[in-house]
Amino acid sequence: MVVAGQPARAQAGLSLSLVTDRPDAARGLVARLAAVSGGTIALNVTQRPSTDAAAFLQLVSSGAADIYLSATEAFVGSNPAFGIFSAMPGGMSPSELEGWMSAGDGRFPAGPAGYGTRHKGLYDRR
Repeated sequence: MVVAGQPARAQAGLSLSLVTDRPDAARGLVARLAAVSGGTIALNVTQRPSTDAAAFLQLVSSGAADIYLSATEAFVGSNPAFGIFSAMPGGMSPSELEGWMSAGDGRFPAGPAGYGTRHKGLYDRR
Protein backbone atom coordinates (compact mmCIF):
# COMPACT_ATOMS: atom_id res chain seq x y z
CA MET A 1 0.00 0.00 0.00
CA VAL A 2 1.35 3.42 -0.99
CA VAL A 3 0.31 6.42 1.03
CA ALA A 4 0.85 9.87 -0.43
CA GLY A 5 1.38 12.72 1.97
CA GLN A 6 1.43 16.45 1.63
CA PRO A 7 4.30 18.04 -0.27
CA ALA A 8 7.07 19.19 2.03
CA ARG A 9 7.64 22.89 2.50
CA ALA A 10 10.97 24.02 3.80
CA GLN A 11 9.93 27.54 4.79
CA ALA A 12 7.02 29.90 4.46
CA GLY A 13 9.19 32.54 2.79
CA LEU A 14 12.00 34.98 3.33
CA SER A 15 11.71 38.74 3.61
CA LEU A 16 14.84 40.89 3.34
CA SER A 17 15.31 44.64 3.68
CA LEU A 18 17.15 46.47 0.91
CA VAL A 19 18.48 50.03 1.16
CA THR A 20 19.30 51.74 -2.12
CA ASP A 21 19.86 54.99 -3.94
CA ARG A 22 18.92 53.35 -7.28
CA PRO A 23 15.14 52.85 -7.30
CA ASP A 24 14.87 51.67 -10.92
CA ALA A 25 17.52 48.99 -10.42
CA ALA A 26 15.87 47.96 -7.15
CA ARG A 27 12.50 47.47 -8.88
CA GLY A 28 14.19 45.23 -11.45
CA LEU A 29 15.96 43.25 -8.73
CA VAL A 30 12.72 42.79 -6.78
CA ALA A 31 10.95 41.48 -9.88
CA ARG A 32 13.81 39.17 -10.86
CA LEU A 33 14.19 37.75 -7.36
CA ALA A 34 10.44 37.14 -7.07
CA ALA A 35 10.49 35.35 -10.43
CA VAL A 36 13.44 33.06 -9.71
CA SER A 37 12.26 32.24 -6.19
CA GLY A 38 8.65 31.62 -7.09
CA GLY A 39 7.67 34.49 -4.81
CA THR A 40 9.20 32.95 -1.69
CA ILE A 41 11.84 35.70 -1.36
CA ALA A 42 10.63 39.28 -0.96
CA LEU A 43 12.66 42.47 -0.77
CA ASN A 44 11.37 45.44 1.21
CA VAL A 45 13.01 48.44 -0.46
CA THR A 46 13.95 51.65 1.36
CA GLN A 47 15.06 54.42 -0.96
CA ARG A 48 17.66 56.92 0.29
CA PRO A 49 19.40 59.78 -1.53
CA SER A 50 22.77 59.05 -3.11
CA THR A 51 24.38 61.42 -0.60
CA ASP A 52 23.58 58.79 2.06
CA ALA A 53 25.22 55.91 0.14
CA ALA A 54 28.34 55.90 2.32
CA ALA A 55 26.11 55.02 5.29
CA PHE A 56 24.64 51.94 3.56
CA LEU A 57 27.57 49.78 4.59
CA GLN A 58 27.04 50.68 8.25
CA LEU A 59 23.30 49.98 7.95
CA VAL A 60 24.01 46.47 6.68
CA SER A 61 26.86 45.88 9.15
CA SER A 62 24.67 46.88 12.10
CA GLY A 63 21.74 44.73 10.96
CA ALA A 64 19.43 47.68 10.25
CA ALA A 65 19.26 46.47 6.62
CA ASP A 66 19.99 43.09 5.06
CA ILE A 67 21.24 44.21 1.64
CA TYR A 68 22.40 47.39 -0.07
CA LEU A 69 22.29 48.31 -3.74
CA SER A 70 24.56 51.22 -4.58
CA ALA A 71 27.89 52.14 -6.12
CA THR A 72 30.80 50.45 -4.40
CA GLU A 73 32.99 53.53 -4.61
CA ALA A 74 30.81 55.12 -1.90
CA PHE A 75 32.57 52.86 0.63
CA VAL A 76 36.19 53.64 -0.28
CA GLY A 77 36.33 56.05 2.67
CA SER A 78 35.53 53.15 5.02
CA ASN A 79 38.06 50.80 3.45
CA PRO A 80 40.26 51.49 0.40
CA ALA A 81 39.86 47.86 -0.71
CA PHE A 82 36.37 48.72 -1.99
CA GLY A 83 38.11 50.65 -4.76
CA ILE A 84 39.45 47.49 -6.36
CA PHE A 85 36.10 46.51 -7.88
CA SER A 86 34.50 49.94 -8.16
CA ALA A 87 34.27 52.26 -11.12
CA MET A 88 36.77 54.76 -9.75
CA PRO A 89 40.25 55.27 -11.25
CA GLY A 90 42.24 52.09 -10.77
CA GLY A 91 39.13 49.91 -10.56
CA MET A 92 37.00 48.30 -13.24
CA SER A 93 33.92 49.88 -14.76
CA PRO A 94 30.74 47.79 -14.47
CA SER A 95 30.99 46.65 -18.10
CA GLU A 96 34.67 45.70 -17.66
CA LEU A 97 33.88 43.70 -14.51
CA GLU A 98 30.97 41.92 -16.21
CA GLY A 99 33.17 41.12 -19.22
CA TRP A 100 35.91 39.79 -16.98
CA MET A 101 33.44 37.59 -15.11
CA SER A 102 31.49 36.27 -18.11
CA ALA A 103 34.10 36.02 -20.86
CA GLY A 104 37.51 36.62 -19.37
CA ASP A 105 37.74 33.69 -16.96
CA GLY A 106 37.36 35.99 -13.94
CA ARG A 107 37.73 33.35 -11.27
CA PHE A 108 39.19 35.51 -8.51
CA PRO A 109 36.15 37.47 -7.24
CA ALA A 110 33.65 34.62 -7.38
CA GLY A 111 36.08 31.82 -6.61
CA PRO A 112 35.06 28.18 -6.68
CA ALA A 113 31.56 29.01 -5.42
CA GLY A 114 30.77 31.15 -8.45
CA TYR A 115 32.24 31.30 -11.90
CA GLY A 116 34.53 28.30 -11.43
CA THR A 117 31.58 25.94 -10.94
CA ARG A 118 29.58 27.46 -13.80
CA HIS A 119 26.64 28.42 -11.58
CA LYS A 120 24.59 31.20 -13.10
CA GLY A 121 23.97 34.14 -10.84
CA LEU A 122 21.05 36.55 -10.87
CA TYR A 123 23.10 38.91 -13.04
CA ASP A 124 23.54 36.29 -15.77
CA ARG A 125 21.35 37.01 -18.79
CA ARG A 126 22.43 34.09 -20.98
